[in-house]
Amino acid sequence: MVSLAISHPLRDAWVQPEHFLPEASTCQRMLHAQNASVLTLLPSLANGLLSQVSRLERVLNFIDDEVAVLRYNQQKLDRLLHIKKQLQEIEKPAHNSVVNVDAEKTLLLAYAFGEQYAPALALLTGKQISIQVWGTQLIEPTRESLDRFFISHEKDIPIFVQVSKEPVAEEKEAVMDVNPFLQLRTMLADLGLLMNLSDFTLVKADAVKTASEKASVKESICEEIGRGSEKQNEPDQASPELGINIEPQNLTCESKHDQVNRPDLENPSKVMVDLNMWYCSCLDFTKKSYVTHDKSWLDIMHSTDGSSTIAKFVQNAPCKLPATLPICKHLLAVVLLACNWTVSVDAGLVNVYWVQDEAVQVKIL
Repeated sequence: MVSLAISHPLRDAWVQPEHFLPEASTCQRMLHAQNASVLTLLPSLANGLLSQVSRLERVLNFIDDEVAVLRYNQQKLDRLLHIKKQLQEIEKPAHNSVVNVDAEKTLLLAYAFGEQYAPALALLTGKQISIQVWGTQLIEPTRESLDRFFISHEKDIPIFVQVSKEPVAEEKEAVMDVNPFLQLRTMLADLGLLMNLSDFTLVKADAVKTASEKASVKESICEEIGRGSEKQNEPDQASPELGINIEPQNLTCESKHDQVNRPDLENPSKVMVDLNMWYCSCLDFTKKSYVTHDKSWLDIMHSTDGSSTIAKFVQNAPCKLPATLPICKHLLAVVLLACNWTVSVDAGLVNVYWVQDEAVQVKIL
């Protein structure tokens, strides 16, 4: 299971795309180019879109965000600061992290690519991308050889990328204005901590002995959150906050089926993506490609500086391309993967297989 923490949006400022783009001297020309969304915005915003943060850090950030808006309720402020102090004193858990999605960049990417962006992000974070390394070599391909392909753009090993046609994810309804302490209690459960809602002290969940007791605790937490959402429109006599506080929810994407250890060379539920040729085998990409292919990659790249991740992958493409580069959610997902390769692999978002022949396929990552 991969838990996604959407970082808190800007409260008092507009998102400025120039913050992520090249210097102003070239920015205006690049943004007005024919393929600006693909060649300029996408690589600029996709790099660093994903990051790994500890679950503890996520909880502390959530508390800081709540403290920033609860300026008129001293009682809630004191409770939040009391919880934060306890968290700062606990031993930091090892190897307990979540994937964080940059809220500012994801907003701009959603604006630039519309309905394609959300499923593309879900394909990546839902572990719906598989990489096949072909070869009869006796030595198993290493992480370093994959890094050379995706980071250094060296094409010394044959790599094929498969993407599920559609994202498979658990949908969780977002609830606005839920009591922050109920949200905190759920987040603390991921850290193995239980919060007493009467005095807001934290205790280790080890005190809960049996599995049935643990299930009962999780059920009670969900029930309390449900009751909190039902009361969200009731006036809070002790909370004179102004306006409406809409908090981003922590989304969880989980693949509903693990890929089995067998070749999926002709799987109808998957498509093939070739970033080096700027190609996807899906119907959406094919329809967009029913135009004249009369531009070389050098012709298309004249409006950019040629140093982006996309440019380095496609710069040696021998085929002709349409003047307006087509893109689909599958190709977009692979670009997001390439721009966040290290984080994606470390977080276990990618399945990598070593295909020795048509009958033997070994999972290596």
